[in-house]
Parts: sequence; structure tokens; C-alpha cells
Amino acid sequence: MATSHLPPPPPLEIHDANAAEKWKKFELAWRNYALATELSKKDEKVQVATLLTVIGEEAREVYSTFADWASEGDSKKIEPVLKKFATYCKPQQNVPFERYRFNRRVQEPGESYDQYRTALRKLAEGCSFDTITPEEILRDRLVFGIRDAKVRRQLLRETNLSLKKTDEICRTSESTAEQMKVVEENPETKQVNAVNQPSKREPRAGNERNGFRLQSPQESNNMATKECGNCGKAHDLKRRESCPAFRRTCSKCGKYNHFAAVCRSRAWADRNKNSQTARVVELEQTEEIECDEIYCISDIAAIQLDDSQLVTLKLESGNFLRFQPDTGAQCNVIPVHLYKNATKDLNLKYVKKFQTAIVAYGGSKIPVVGEVKIHVCRGDYQGLLDCKLVDSTEIRPLLGRKACIEMNIIKYIDNDELHKPISGNSPVYTLDSARGEASNHSALSREDLLRKYPKVFKANVGKMDGEYRIRIDTEVDPVQNAPRRVPVALRDKLKMTLDNLQQQDIIAAVTTPTAWINSMVVVPKANGKLRICLDPKDLNRAILREHYPLPTIEDVATRLHGAKVFTKLDVRSGFWHVMLDEKSSFLTTFQTPFGRFRWKRMPFGISSAPEVFQRRMHELIEGLQGVEVVADDFVVVGFGHTHLEAVLDHDKNLMAFLQRCEAQGVVLNTDKFALRQKEVPFIGHIATDEGLRVDPAKVRAITEMPAPTDKAGVQRLLGLAQYRSRTVLSGPAVRIILLFPPVVCQSYL
Repeated sequence: MATSHLPPPPPLEIHDANAAEKWKKFELAWRNYALATELSKKDEKVQVATLLTVIGEEAREVYSTFADWASEGDSKKIEPVLKKFATYCKPQQNVPFERYRFNRRVQEPGESYDQYRTALRKLAEGCSFDTITPEEILRDRLVFGIRDAKVRRQLLRETNLSLKKTDEICRTSESTAEQMKVVEENPETKQVNAVNQPSKREPRAGNERNGFRLQSPQESNNMATKECGNCGKAHDLKRRESCPAFRRTCSKCGKYNHFAAVCRSRAWADRNKNSQTARVVELEQTEEIECDEIYCISDIAAIQLDDSQLVTLKLESGNFLRFQPDTGAQCNVIPVHLYKNATKDLNLKYVKKFQTAIVAYGGSKIPVVGEVKIHVCRGDYQGLLDCKLVDSTEIRPLLGRKACIEMNIIKYIDNDELHKPISGNSPVYTLDSARGEASNHSALSREDLLRKYPKVFKANVGKMDGEYRIRIDTEVDPVQNAPRRVPVALRDKLKMTLDNLQQQDIIAAVTTPTAWINSMVVVPKANGKLRICLDPKDLNRAILREHYPLPTIEDVATRLHGAKVFTKLDVRSGFWHVMLDEKSSFLTTFQTPFGRFRWKRMPFGISSAPEVFQRRMHELIEGLQGVEVVADDFVVVGFGHTHLEAVLDHDKNLMAFLQRCEAQGVVLNTDKFALRQKEVPFIGHIATDEGLRVDPAKVRAITEMPAPTDKAGVQRLLGLAQYRSRTVLSGPAVRIILLFPPVVCQSYL
């Protein structure tokens, strides 16, 4: 007998960013619906018409654009139509690129093993490892290991890259490179006359015409190999843009298009005559090197400090290493030969490969061997120093600006953080370090962010991809609880609340027999509305928990150290973001005066919910910088030596987080959105630029706590004191304990 009263699948969000996953769910729901209603037995035209009725307006518009049907009449057949929709929603995957991402993914700092494993599993979904062949393995190794970055980019752009195509592209690239060498060396290609404007300091030769001199081919050839007077290196002088000093500013005279090392100022030349130390001015990406990071260090004078101005640090090996403080450096630099001797790491066991190059003062490039964190101490300071290792015997170990400030080697007597001028409404221009251009940073306001991300701050409940399956111990017998009485005065509000939850697709009515029936708890809110909660005390005894580790205050405190700007955010109805699969949904069936209902979203009360939700939140912020989450509370922070740097870092982190929430279907609570605060309450503490401190509201709750009168009261007091002892060794919390009558405590211990 057909069950035509079954609700059809919800409309397909065909233009969603995750349309492929949406289609999988819709197709499964559609096939089950067609089978349950016996629609599959009807004429195919009826099936297609029903499909187009329930699939939604957006999908119907897409259907009207379908063409190139395999045969006439396929547009009225259900399987060809479903196949067309599947092809439209399925993204075009580049398997070699997905495998390239998989093999390049390494564990991030602070990332747990489970988080790293989850990220790899997600990346592996698009790699088609289940059908991999020896030819594909060889092709992938060629793509990952090819030395020419341009060729690798060309390979990764191919959608259907085969081993044959890989061979063709690589061989063509090599032969083209060899041919270009021959072409460039061909004398005939150099017989090109160049017209140059003569220098004002040179007399015009006899072959000048109207103020210009016509160069002979021989002179043109000589000019192509002559050392450049602007950068000090030999290169093609015909192409001005090929000079490393082109559009660069001299740090000596302030003029453009030459380096200070070849500046024609006599005083500058005398000053540098005896200086042989190469100074770091910039780390830049080259075409031959794929950089994971790019560090820019401001142009500074090529000077060498005497020994009295150097800083000696003690290493974990017991040896000492002497550094030169460099306030213009953005990173710390150590020559690799000194690192090996000082740390006794002769085989570079602890060095992480780091592909980039350092451009020394004057334009010469120094290869970077890798990066390493070394434990150093000086006086009362102890910490890890992040260093770049260079293959050079001419560079002293350099201590960058950040390390100098952290070790208290240098101090700012005055800056904007100490005495920031009042600018009012006047624009403040600064230099954008990412582009090297002047910019006026105008931070987005709270209202701007609410308008920019309406899907993140909407009034409805969010929904994340994927479903949660509640796993049950089958040895525990199911329990059917009797319905609890609801006061007559609340029945109308309860009915209205249940109807509202049904409309939001959070609960659904149940008319079939279920093994588990839980009790319902109705809690009035301060605004007069009702909160419906599940009381699954019997169900919790059967639930198998995941035991996902929840973050502690100690874990978060270490990662927030040094943050200067804070934003507090809260997930709206957090647990309801997680969908339950159908089998799990019936486990949460509960009794009401108006019949039975089941939760379609993960309800509050089940023992596994906090762990599942915490795992989903950690997966949400995976790879994001400056974002911490505990339960449904998020804090986004900004780091920097100055307040402006911290604000820029914070805004970048916040925009990345909001974009991630929008993509994952997470909705945040507008009422609890606190933007760019100096301090915010977080997990029972106050997060500040000096670290986490105790929330005064919690201290006030302790001071107003009544004296215990029974054993349970004494145990609560001792538990509270034990918890606070981790953050307060003496002071208010200890004195509070001493306020209580000792006789009472002795009588119950």
C-alpha cells in the first residue's frame, strides 16, 4: 500500500558551495521517497514531473538549460534527468592536484594527531587512491619532484593528466629551453641596433644624429655583458626591468633604481670601503624556488658592530653563540657551519627544509638551508629561537627585531603603543607590508561585518555538513518513559514552541513504534519563551561516548599569550548545528502532551554531545590562525608588537574565520558579538594582553557563597578551592576559604 502522506525531500540547494554533497543527500532522499510512495512504478513522465516539483525553483531553472540529451525523449526519463543533475553538481576534480595537496600536507604547530589525521582523510577523498595504478604513481612522483616550478604549474593545470601527457610536457619544456640557449647565443640575433640617449657627461660622437647616437652591433654586444652600475651585477642592460635595482630605493641618497652599495656618493664609498660583512636586506621568492614564507627586511646600512655591542646566548648543548642585534631584520639568521658546531647537530637532524633565498646587501643571493628552533637562554630569559640557516661564511648570526624585543635587548622609549597621538577623523596612512604600498587601514565596524556576512549572523539555526550517528551498547535494554505532566498555563506556549521547532526542521513528529522514549523537560526563559530539553538519563547509560579530549584552560592560556586585540563570538544554538542520522534520530524520541517527537538535530542532554560538538568546532577552525574555541565560545585574537600590527593581524584572522563559518553553515549569535576588545570574558576567566586572569564575577560568587552546613557543601568548597589554586596560589581565593568557620569544616571532613 502506498504511503503517499510521506513528506517529499527538501528542495535542492543547487547553487550551494558544497553542491556535490547536497546532491548526494537529495538523491538518496529522492530514491527512498520514490520507493516508499511507489512512485517508481508510475510512468516516467510522472516521476520527472514530481522530481521537478519537489527539487526547487533554482534546480528547475538549471533543468531548463540542459541540452545534448543522449537520445530524444531522455528529458522525460527519470534516470537520464538524475544523471544530468549529478553531472551538473559534481565538481570537476583534478586528481594529480589533489594528490599533490595530500603529499604536501604536514602537521601544523599545535595541531593534534587526531586533527592532522582528520585533515589527511578529508584530502584523501578526492585522490582516488582506491583505483591508483603504477603509471599514476610514476606520474604523481614526476609532478611532485620536477625541479622546474613553471613546468609543475603547467602539469597541475591539466584536468586529465596522463603519464604520456606528462612526458610530452616535460620533454617539450627541456627541448625548448635548449633551443632558447642556441637562439640567444646566435650572433645574428644580437645584430640589433639600439638607440640610446647620450649621457650629459659624455661628449657626442661623430655618428650622432639630432642628439642621439647610433650604436654599432659590436658596441651593442659589449653592452649586453657589461657590469651594471646600478646593481653591481652583470646582466642584459638592454632590458631595464631585468636589473635587480629597478624601482628600488637607495638607502643612502633616497633616489631610485640603484643600490647603496654602488651609490656614487664618495662619503658612502669611503664608509663601506673596509666593511666586508654582508647584511641581510630581503628574503624574496625567485622563479626557481617555491617559497613557503617570504620575509622582508628593511634596507639597512652594511655596518659591522664591535664585540661590545653583540649578544651572546647560551644553547642547550652548553655552547655559546654570539649574535649581532639587527632591528631591521624580520627573522633570525645563523650560518649553517656555526649552527653545526654550536649545537652539535652535524647531520641537521632537527632542521626543517625551507625553500627560499636571502638577498644580501648589494643584490647577491644566499641559499637558505632550512629553519630550526633552538633553545636559548640569557640571564633570566629562556625560550625557543626560530632561526633561518644560510650557507654562507661571510654573515654573522643575526638576531631579528622580534627576538631583540622579547629578550629585552632593545626597548621602545616612545611609539604609538605608549603614546598614540589623537588623529580624530583625519586619515592615518601606513605602509602595507604585503604590497609595499601606502594604505589607509579602515577597520570594518560591527555593522559592516553584519552586513557583509548575513548568512553567518542570521536569526535561523545553522546546519553543518555531515550527520552524527549515536552508537548504542546493545546489551542495555531500551526504556520507554511515561510522559511528564505539563502545567496547564504552559500548554499553549509548549504547543507553539513545538510547532516552531518543526518549522525549523529541528524536530519531527513520530507516529511509528520506537524502542526508546525519553522524558521532556520544559524550562521557562527570562524572555517568557520556553526551552525544551531532553532528559535522556536512561539513554545516556547506553550511549558509547567518543571520549574526544576537551581543551583545558592551560591549553588555551599558552596560545593566547601576547595577544593584544580580542573578539568574542558565540555559536547560536550550537548543538543544533549537527544533524542526526535517521536511526539516531529515533533514539531521541520524547513524549509530550501532543504526541511523540524526535530530534533531527543533536539535542542538549545526551552524554556524547559535548565531545562531538567540540570535535566539529576544532575541525571548523583547523588551519586558522589566532582563533580558539571551547564548547560554543570562540575568541579571535591579534598579535603584534604595536597595537596597529595587532589590529591588522586580528582583522585578517577574523575575516578568515567568518568566511570559514559562511562556507561551513555555522551561524553566530549577534547579541554576543564583542568586536576588538582589550579584554573579554572567556571560559570563566578574562582574556587580556597580559594573559588570562580570574574573572571578578567568579570571585564575587565565592565571596557571597554561604558557609557550608553539610558534607556536600564542604566538598563543593574544597573542590572550588582546588580548582582556583591552579591560578591563585595566594590572595583572595585563599583568604575566602579562611573566612569560613573552621569548626564547620572539621565536623564534616
